[in-house]
Amino acid sequence: LTFVGDLAASNVGAVTGTSSLTPVGTNEVVTLTQGGSGLTGFTVTFGAQTTAPIDAAATGPDVQAALKALTTIGVGNVSVVRTGASGSYVYTLTFAGSLSGSDVGAVTATPAGGTGTVTPAVATPGVAGGVIAISVITEGGRP
Repeated sequence: LTFVGDLAASNVGAVTGTSSLTPVGTNEVVTLTQGGSGLTGFTVTFGAQTTAPIDAAATGPDVQAALKALTTIGVGNVSVVRTGASGSYVYTLTFAGSLSGSDVGAVTATPAGGTGTVTPAVATPGVAGGVIAISVITEGGRP
């Protein structure tokens, strides 16, 4: 550091700094859309691991709990919201945490019962971003 102006000829004292890195990018969003008739349940596969059977009427938190039980996802790395009506629910999976800002890979679903379907689709592709570095330099306790 080079001090100029009023500080050029003075004893500045201790100078400290802190920095943090914040990843930026786009979190992947995947939808699971129910269709057909007679669907009683389904499973979701991610990263070669498959959930326990999920009831066709499961809430968003129910599906989220099933997904976070997979070690390929884990706690804090996906949120799930359910919209729509019975028989045509749409589950929106938003990847976050350690899976944020990346292409998470394939998410597949296997339906059970009748002619029911569960169709996955990437609504928003995950995109890695750069890193924002924030630095604060203080002199004598003042930023």
